[in-house]
Amino acid sequence: MANSAWHCSIIHANGTYTAYEYNDANQLKSIKNFGANGNVLNYFNYSYDANGNITSVETNNGTITYQYDALNQLTKETLADGTTITYEYDAVGNRTKKIVNNGTTTTTTYTYDAADQLTAVNGQAYTYDANGNLTNNGNKTFVYDDDNRLIEVKNVSGTTIASFTYDQLGRRINKTTSNGTIYYHYDGDSNQVLYETDANNNIVAEYTWDAYDHPITMTKGGVTYYYHVNGHGDVTALTDASGNVVAEYQYDAWGNILSKTGAMASANPYRYAGYYYDEETGLYYLMARYYDANIGRFITRDTFHGFEDDPQSLNQYAYGKNTPVTYIDQ
Repeated sequence: MANSAWHCSIIHANGTYTAYEYNDANQLKSIKNFGANGNVLNYFNYSYDANGNITSVETNNGTITYQYDALNQLTKETLADGTTITYEYDAVGNRTKKIVNNGTTTTTTYTYDAADQLTAVNGQAYTYDANGNLTNNGNKTFVYDDDNRLIEVKNVSGTTIASFTYDQLGRRINKTTSNGTIYYHYDGDSNQVLYETDANNNIVAEYTWDAYDHPITMTKGGVTYYYHVNGHGDVTALTDASGNVVAEYQYDAWGNILSKTGAMASANPYRYAGYYYDEETGLYYLMARYYDANIGRFITRDTFHGFEDDPQSLNQYAYGKNTPVTYIDQ
């Protein structure tokens, strides 16, 4: 068979550009982000198994490998530094064990009830309300409105870390923290935030987006920054108007941030899979729900109850069918 791989590229206004290469199965084979002077900012070369699962990613920081079970659930990842992380699951897709080996071995165990609610992590109790919303994980307490939307997060002392309000479409329209209140302004009925304002109605950030809800640019302090992503949609770098790298990120398969460097690394809220990351709470905001990468689960139930002939879909807390390298969720 002739090689039918094809290429495309996107050129940004600051002179940086991204090149994509696909294999003859239309799977992303490689993505390379280039600086304005043609130097490689980062790159990702992908390999797949017969089920379409990504088995390895060769990057400028080293190679990451992945293994899966018969249900395509991620069972092992080997990071670029050699750290191995293995995962075990029960029959309904709840993670029961995580083993990290980076010279020393650390094992985390997870316990669940019949409703697939995570009830303990290494013996630390997790509690829920009658609607299945996580209310306490031993470090934080979570408060919800009548529509099961997270409206407040408190620390162990009872001090509010962050509070939120939502519009009639269920979109978060503001966040209040010790730094003040930020208001989010959307593009019509879409989920794309066009700009953010402070309590004095000053614009503090502006964003542009592509047709797939991926962020393209962020403007703060009069400077426009450009997003650079990998094949999963994870934001891996930001460049400024001159093409200089001002933020870089690395993640594990579930979105835990392994490294974060650069002057704009904290100021940028869009991270893993392009999700909005709340540094105050450690949660990703996915519009419909909040995701905790540390446990690889949502903190509230999915309103979709799944299909009887697809047992994995019946777990209302699981993220991406436990195949986070390939899938995103909401």
